[in-house]
Amino acid sequence: MIKLNFSVQCKTHLGQNLFLNIAQKEAALNYFDNFLWRGEVEIPAADEISYSYFVKNEDNTIISEDCENHCISLTTNHLPLTTIEIYDEFLFLNNTKPFYSQPFTQCYFAKEKAHRLHSDCYRNGASEAGLKKQLVFDIEFPALNADFGIGVLGSCEKFGNWNENEFLPLKSSSLFHYFLSENLELLPEKIEFKFVIFDKKSKQIIRWEDGENRVLQINKNADCQYYTAQFRGENRWKAAGVAVPVFSLRSEGDWGVGEFSDLHLLADWAVETEQKIIQILPINDTTATCSNSDSYPYKANSVYALHPLYLNLYKIGKLQDKTRQKFYEKERKKLNIKSFVDYENVYKLKWAYLSELYFEKGLQNLANDDFRNFFGKNAHWLVPYAVFCCFRDSYKTLDFTKWGDFAKYSKQKIDRYAQENCKEVGLHYFAQYHLAKQLTEARQYLHSQGVALKGDLPIGISAQSVDAWLAPELFNLNKCAGAPPDDFSETGQNWFFPTYNWENMAKDGYQWWKQRFANMANYFDAFRIDHILGFFRIWEIPKTAVWGLLGYFNPALPLSIDEIERYGIKFSADRFTKPFITENIVNQLFNENAEKVKKIFFDPQSPEISGDSRLRGNDSLLIFKKKFENQAKLTENFPEKEFGNEAKNVLKNLLQLHCEVIFIEDFKDKNHFHPRISLLKSRTYNSLEYADKQALERIYNDYFFVRHNEFWKKNALRKLPALLSATSMLVCGEDLGMVPESVPEVMQKLHILSLEIQRMPKSPTEEFVNPYHTPYFSVCSSGTHDMSPIRAWWHENREQTQRFYNSMLFASGAAPENCTPEIAEKIISEQFRANSMFAIIPLQDYFALDSNIANPDFQSERINYPDNPDNFWCYRMHLPLEKMLAATDFNKRLKMCVLYNRQ
Repeated sequence: MIKLNFSVQCKTHLGQNLFLNIAQKEAALNYFDNFLWRGEVEIPAADEISYSYFVKNEDNTIISEDCENHCISLTTNHLPLTTIEIYDEFLFLNNTKPFYSQPFTQCYFAKEKAHRLHSDCYRNGASEAGLKKQLVFDIEFPALNADFGIGVLGSCEKFGNWNENEFLPLKSSSLFHYFLSENLELLPEKIEFKFVIFDKKSKQIIRWEDGENRVLQINKNADCQYYTAQFRGENRWKAAGVAVPVFSLRSEGDWGVGEFSDLHLLADWAVETEQKIIQILPINDTTATCSNSDSYPYKANSVYALHPLYLNLYKIGKLQDKTRQKFYEKERKKLNIKSFVDYENVYKLKWAYLSELYFEKGLQNLANDDFRNFFGKNAHWLVPYAVFCCFRDSYKTLDFTKWGDFAKYSKQKIDRYAQENCKEVGLHYFAQYHLAKQLTEARQYLHSQGVALKGDLPIGISAQSVDAWLAPELFNLNKCAGAPPDDFSETGQNWFFPTYNWENMAKDGYQWWKQRFANMANYFDAFRIDHILGFFRIWEIPKTAVWGLLGYFNPALPLSIDEIERYGIKFSADRFTKPFITENIVNQLFNENAEKVKKIFFDPQSPEISGDSRLRGNDSLLIFKKKFENQAKLTENFPEKEFGNEAKNVLKNLLQLHCEVIFIEDFKDKNHFHPRISLLKSRTYNSLEYADKQALERIYNDYFFVRHNEFWKKNALRKLPALLSATSMLVCGEDLGMVPESVPEVMQKLHILSLEIQRMPKSPTEEFVNPYHTPYFSVCSSGTHDMSPIRAWWHENREQTQRFYNSMLFASGAAPENCTPEIAEKIISEQFRANSMFAIIPLQDYFALDSNIANPDFQSERINYPDNPDNFWCYRMHLPLEKMLAATDFNKRLKMCVLYNRQ
């Protein structure tokens, strides 16, 4: 038997107890003082042992260590040990966990041993000492620059007697772990010491760990003592990066759109300018109509398939027909000189070339071992996706409900179709094989340059996608996801994606999500969860609505009529749940068109409504005609020709009138209601008596800011841990907008980096984010693809620009008319100086640093307008990557800006 004596530092409070989990048994440890717990366990002889700790609260709930099991060797130089002293630390929240994600283990520190096994450390220490009696240190400090090392300095001669020139260096054992092994018999009975970081070249200490001296009692009767700990002190590793969609990239050999192979050049530029991460937008296939409407990257028809638009066609091959080859080369050059991504024409030309290439020699490519390997790993999604594309093209629609016998997915039918139509289906296999190959090659090149790749996970899927066709039970296809009103849109956003049926997804442990994450990990080191708030609750909009204003959160806790009336207001379904429209309101909104609007769209309504609105004078109530009874019908049947140039404004005002309600009835729970978002700004609210207004204000504030905090927290913690367990990618969350109070707590608990945008503060008391106050585990930026680049933003609101100039840039006087390169450099420098781990800046804002590089037409650099569902995503770099790489002065200026401010 082997006797293990444990001493564990664990900061507990009254009522908590510490337990050891070892050899499939639990052992209670005893509290001594100064948060030190001790215990003794005997186990059968073994080569090594794995164990962990957990804290049990008074209510028997458990707090586990947030790290892998401890693992130690129980032999020294092949000699068995009988008594071992173990000193450990329990970590309630292991803030080093993000450093064990893919950017660090597979890219930044890939040359180190990319694994984390404590046993490696102990074996190495034991074998080097060659002694039975030994003290082994195992110290963890993540993401330490290769120029620096960890040492120990202490109160005995062996540890330098506190002489800074006599510290003992530790040796790297495994990823981010350092060890030292010393003969126990040569050490005094008590040692005080600290760990230090030193410069390997100068041999000088550059940093001492925080806190009081460590104290260790040496037990010379033990065969071995192990001391495991984390270096006390926050890690301040930082990096800069660039955000740009792949479609926006431009190189001299492109076909009018960026390609995966362009990431090679972008990585070269990142290295030249001291950047370590490239962030892109979603790259999944969105092909639906082969028109510009397919440019929207967040409406994929498959969560697995990559977009054929991003293929480098010449890397696949050239056509045997030289005449056709010359034709395509001529057309390629025409598209490549355009200032924007001519999506429709680019896609059609590239797909036509790919098709010709495939039917010339593609079948040979599908016969090689590399393709067979790819197909074997991806057949579960590749076959239905390829068949789906064939049906899309043959039926001329993505609406699979119109596909006759194939409207409902059947694996047997689809497999048979794929076999019988192998050439047509094989074209899509061919495209996806080369896309995966080129993206993999790009990522490998990035890694060779020390640059990580960050992807983007859309919160939704298209209702007309392979995923909805394969598993409709996983989605609420009769609802749409979106967002409530925010800085981007006063009417809210409707993304026209179905919401998720989380109850059904939970039945198999969220396999749909886990497989999706695992697939992303093949290509990305990190990813941004678009609208992470959707994992707490999603803004759900009925199919009868067009605007986000008529949605409500799901899941939520709707109010019963009794609950509503307890606030002191008499509930009336007619008055509160139907649009409140009067003749006076219509007259005010539509002016000279008022009579025509009333005649076409409305019928009179009885004024006898419970909770009447105090109609004034000859005013009367109106109700929408059946043909226009909801926003969807209104949009579909709107007689545009009747109003000519005024049609757009008339339709907008009519859609607004549909939103004049106080409550929206829950879809599932009848006679339970959600307060309408932004109701306190509505006409129907302003028409009420003062007492009713006060009651509704209390209802609104309680409902949106108090009622759901714990409910949404528990909802997120039911799903996110299971989902994130499927990947070792670094996870970042887009947590902008109407953020529930519990979101930061959950994100911190799950080690999800937050997003900090200077122009979108999360506190209602702030106009701008102070970069020095951002959390370390976050990504900060000067903007997103949903916002104007800084040069365009500078002109949008002169008063706000002035406040920013004075309060954020600490400049006096009037703000300059334009955002000059000097101002742009100040803005970006502030982001680099931010407390955040990553500062990832949109490429357009980097261009603003140099007037010789910047695009004169800065208004053309915006990527998306969130309030426009028909936005054409066509932004393209105004100069090729080759010229950007050759811009020596610009690159030097950016490099110095990074080096000076990001350290």
